[in-house]
Amino acid sequence: MACKFVPYWWRARVKDEIIQQALFNHDSHTASSFREPLTNLQKELSSFGFGPKLSKVYIYLGKYGPKTAFEIVKALKLRRTEAYSILRTLMNKGVVYSTMQHPMRFAALPLEKAVWSMVNAEKERVRSLEQNCENLVSMWRAIPDFVNKNSAEMDDRFQILQGGNQIRSKVCEIIENSKDVQMLGPEREVMNLHRADAFSSLEKGARNFRLLTSHAKLSSEFCRQFKHAQIRITSNEVHNNLCFVVGENELLFFIRNANDHPLSEVAFWSDSLPMIYSMRMLFDFIWSKSQNHPIAAARI
Repeated sequence: MACKFVPYWWRARVKDEIIQQALFNHDSHTASSFREPLTNLQKELSSFGFGPKLSKVYIYLGKYGPKTAFEIVKALKLRRTEAYSILRTLMNKGVVYSTMQHPMRFAALPLEKAVWSMVNAEKERVRSLEQNCENLVSMWRAIPDFVNKNSAEMDDRFQILQGGNQIRSKVCEIIENSKDVQMLGPEREVMNLHRADAFSSLEKGARNFRLLTSHAKLSSEFCRQFKHAQIRITSNEVHNNLCFVVGENELLFFIRNANDHPLSEVAFWSDSLPMIYSMRMLFDFIWSKSQNHPIAAARI
């Protein structure tokens, strides 16, 4: 039977679709060379509020140029309503825009501009909160208190914190309010906290700060900056996802971290003295089984 002629434009279209789909196709050999940086990029974008599907659409538009909603639905196998919802969210974030043509096309800002756009928007939000702080406090104080001043002290407290900003803010408070702090965590989390200025209060006064980390390649800049910090490397027996911070009167324990659960970073906080005592005992036990960090050891 004679072979049916297939137009060149059709072959080119099919080939282009295969290449585009290969970007997120984990079974494709074509995608193997960039699978790791793609996965890492999606994890990092999660800290900016990008869920897996949001980052998928943004990366697709950024790497393949302006596309119609139909092309996005077809290439990424999304429902039409879902695709429009994702595009609306990305446009509200200021990282995707639509073109004035028919049919309408959607395009992504270059990553450099997109990140700075989101950072500036967050700075503006914080600036607005700071400006309204006194007004909020004034309105709060205008409402009388109905708490019984003679009531007994509250029992031990606990709180579930979700999201990197909330968690790292609480770590900053623990370090700021304690003169004796122990922290155990993988290098990536220690450096995330370092970038969030969680350790800035260590420079202001003498503190007993002991750090157990899972990797010897911890930034030498960090080790030199906090000269009074004692740093040791945990053994291979300690799970790499174990992370907690213990102060004098409070503790914070990471339940899930962002690397394993994008957009689902969760931590447990408490001021329970028995729990604090137990975590300190655990820390001291692991500390006794660990080795000094090479740079920290050189200062001894």
